[in-house]
Amino acid sequence: MPANNPAAEIRFWYTRTESDASENEQQLLQLPCAQQQRFKSLRHPRRRQQYLSSRFLICSALSDLFDQPLNYWQLEELPNSAPVIHNLPTPGYISLTHSKELICFALSSDRIGIDAEYPKASRDFISAAELFMNSTEQESMPDTVARQQDYFYRLWCAKEALYKALPAAEQARTTLASLVYNDLITGTGPWHLYETMLDQYHIAVVSLSSIKPDSLTPRLLRCK
Repeated sequence: MPANNPAAEIRFWYTRTESDASENEQQLLQLPCAQQQRFKSLRHPRRRQQYLSSRFLICSALSDLFDQPLNYWQLEELPNSAPVIHNLPTPGYISLTHSKELICFALSSDRIGIDAEYPKASRDFISAAELFMNSTEQESMPDTVARQQDYFYRLWCAKEALYKALPAAEQARTTLASLVYNDLITGTGPWHLYETMLDQYHIAVVSLSSIKPDSLTPRLLRCK
């Protein structure tokens, strides 16, 4: 499908990580064999939980959409990236994000990136901004802590989402500081930004397709 296609479909699902051992075992047994093996190779409890919940979310969302069993999907795991799904019925792009207990998964017929962040009011926003904001963005930092927090996480989510939407070769030569938030909100360039809050979480979705709030409704999957 051509880039910047306003008719492209964007779907967005989310879930919460499970902590019940019986639910974990039930989810694991429904996943493709490759993901079961990957889960068993992980040692850190939190990483195991995030991995299980995220892969179960992906398989549940795709199975719900395309009417296939959960273990049908062929996921290739990549380092520091969302997995590649080799047997999607129609060509598409995916993006995955997790923050604290929230996991989000997006599917689109155009390039897409999604990011979620749970705000931490205690962080030094001015110092942390130096890691990913350009000088103009840093100079625009608000005066009050509450407004700093909102500004910080809006820019962080938007830039992370845009970075994830870029092709791998372009990611390799891109820094977050080189990405300009104002270009996203003014529509400069090919990318479109959708921002929202999901409970306390900041959410940003960036796509080559135009994103209309009334057409992008996050769908909760309880993943039982």
